[in-house]
Amino acid sequence: EIQQILPILMEHIKRIEPPPAPGSVRPPPIGWWDNLRYKIHGNFAVCIGEFAFKWLVDHVENSDLCILMQSVGINVCYEVGRIKLGFITFVVSVPREPHPLVIEHHNQSHDHENDLNEGNEPKQHDEHHHTNSSHRHSLLMIPHLELDFFVRWNVAAPKIASPTNHHSPSLLYPNHVISSKAQKDIFHRFRSHGVHVTFNAIMSGDWEFTNWVALRVDVLPWISHKPSIPYSKPNLPPPSEVKSPDLHIASLIVEATVSESRMAVWYGQSNAV
Repeated sequence: EIQQILPILMEHIKRIEPPPAPGSVRPPPIGWWDNLRYKIHGNFAVCIGEFAFKWLVDHVENSDLCILMQSVGINVCYEVGRIKLGFITFVVSVPREPHPLVIEHHNQSHDHENDLNEGNEPKQHDEHHHTNSSHRHSLLMIPHLELDFFVRWNVAAPKIASPTNHHSPSLLYPNHVISSKAQKDIFHRFRSHGVHVTFNAIMSGDWEFTNWVALRVDVLPWISHKPSIPYSKPNLPPPSEVKSPDLHIASLIVEATVSESRMAVWYGQSNAV
């Protein structure tokens, strides 16, 4: 899981960072978002012809048991303070077979009656009996999806050190003004103390399809599926003595525009969907 992988990844990144100069005082740690502000800047665009991402809900050996996100075209545009994503035919799917816990719960009451009538011992149900299907059920289909993020960072002295000034963050001081706090923290004016986020989402159809949400009740539990054999916990590095800062969201504005959409909720397989 991501919560287990990130500490290991950050520990490996720290190993390739140059050590501080002898006798120097290491400044307080910078949050990962400020590291991204420093390392990723400028304007760029990326176009992806076909995209598929599997979010595994079981062991790697059962890779078909996943939440699958697909698109036949993605455009990613980045500029300072803005990220724009565009998807063509964005589909989110889960295994088409009913979740085994739903099957087990449905069969237990029926089999329990038969076991009592026949005087037999209760039958054992294999919870992975229906997990090997390669068919998918589409929960969500959006012909055209546009996501637009605008971010504005709070810094200590925005008039002197602009939040969009990413180069040489430790040199954002006038030569004649260096406070005692700046001497202890060379990133004092660069590090952020909060972020303002504006998020716009547009979901639209085309001449052939419209937005579609298909909530089939017996496959929804795949989203929170847990394997019968728990994951083995990796050997995590010891926690750092220096606490990393927390990201503070000063404000969040969300705007969404949805064209004609259809939604259906039902139980069991249907050839119509």
